[in-house]
Amino acid sequence: MTDLSAVLASVRRLLDEGAYEQASVLVADHAAVLLDHGDGQTLAALMGAFPPQMRNERADLLYVAGLQCQGAGQLEEALNLLERAYYSFLVAHGEVDRAVRVGLAIVHLHFRSDNIRIALHYLQHVIQPLIDDGAVDDLRLHGQFYQFLSEISPDRGMLAESIGYAQQAYNAFRTVKDLHGQFRALTRLASALTQLGDFTEAEAKLSAARAVWNVGNLGEAAQLRLLNALIYFYWYQGKLAEAIAVADEYQTLADQNAQSNFRVYARLLLGNFYRAGGDYAAAARCYDAARVVANEVNFQRYTDWIDVQTAWLRILTGHLDEARLFLYAALHNADLGKAMSFQVGLGVVNLLENHLEVADRLLRESLNFYLNSGDVISVCAIRFFLTLTALQANRGDMALAELSQALATMAEHRISYLPNWWHPQLVTSVCVYALQADLYVDVVERLFLLHLGESGAEALRRQQQADNQ
Repeated sequence: MTDLSAVLASVRRLLDEGAYEQASVLVADHAAVLLDHGDGQTLAALMGAFPPQMRNERADLLYVAGLQCQGAGQLEEALNLLERAYYSFLVAHGEVDRAVRVGLAIVHLHFRSDNIRIALHYLQHVIQPLIDDGAVDDLRLHGQFYQFLSEISPDRGMLAESIGYAQQAYNAFRTVKDLHGQFRALTRLASALTQLGDFTEAEAKLSAARAVWNVGNLGEAAQLRLLNALIYFYWYQGKLAEAIAVADEYQTLADQNAQSNFRVYARLLLGNFYRAGGDYAAAARCYDAARVVANEVNFQRYTDWIDVQTAWLRILTGHLDEARLFLYAALHNADLGKAMSFQVGLGVVNLLENHLEVADRLLRESLNFYLNSGDVISVCAIRFFLTLTALQANRGDMALAELSQALATMAEHRISYLPNWWHPQLVTSVCVYALQADLYVDVVERLFLLHLGESGAEALRRQQQADNQ
């Protein structure tokens, strides 16, 4: 575990002695950790002590300056500085490990900007050949490479595969005793397992991540990652009160850094939870606030997600024309992963407008994507909508087939909540149909009693009365 105070003391001593080259190497080696600890002011003070010409020419310092610009939301300048540093390390000096470290920072920059295709291209065609050739000695860089593959995999429809990549990242970080890396891999594992509905294993990874965070003094950014994973863990089980409580803590911490992109995400998540709980006015305020903050911090990655969540709010409140416009805006520049998620909303709009062929086509495209991805919770949610599409088209056989598969999966994985695209009225209609068909009554009753509220309970009572007549 790195003693940052000792590192800072060494850097200051080297600067006092005029040993700028040695100091620049040491600063570059620890800049990312300093920024993770929210210690940007200290890093800025150190950078200011170097001669201006060296700051403009030396690859180590170009790299650090790129990280600083990225943290400040100056993404174009950050990319320019990082690319200069990369080519300087690789071409001018032949320092492969340092070049790869900068290359991974470039991947992170593209990932943050939601340029998933470019980030993946950079990983596979720039970084991976150097790793596969054995040219990269630092196992931390191997860990970071697999970590990014894990984080990008869900956008490519490879949610299940992301667990293998995260495990490879964890193994590399553990070998070199990199606590920051171990922590990130563990939180990634927890998030992926949560999305797959494996809550027992997800909880175990969360506990391990919390233990690493406690002993490692890993800083503010790590705490935010831990809270984020915990939020999803509660949300995907339908524990909205717990999710909101942690999300409030998450937002308070994120707001301590005015340029933090986590500020956007915190408001977006809170909006989703309020919406799921039926407080639509609070949800709308959160989405509006998320949009304002996204513009403030120049973090456009979630603008389309804000559009999509706003669209879903419009669907729930019956404003389908407005919902369609928000969905069109979000889909305009969406990559494959986003498009498959976003068009579920468009499929539901068409379902509600009785455009059944269009609804079926859109929903089946997304279903196939999530089937290949291994995202069983999303698959179940989409099958619920396909059940209703089939019923409205008088295809009872198809409705039974879709619903049977959905409920069988939910029973197998002990899933009792569908966090994505939650629509209580439509879920209630599907559940009533399931009871009429005597399908997985235990699963259906859990949905009614735990997550559908008083309106769901009333629908259940009406169904029971009808059965007794």
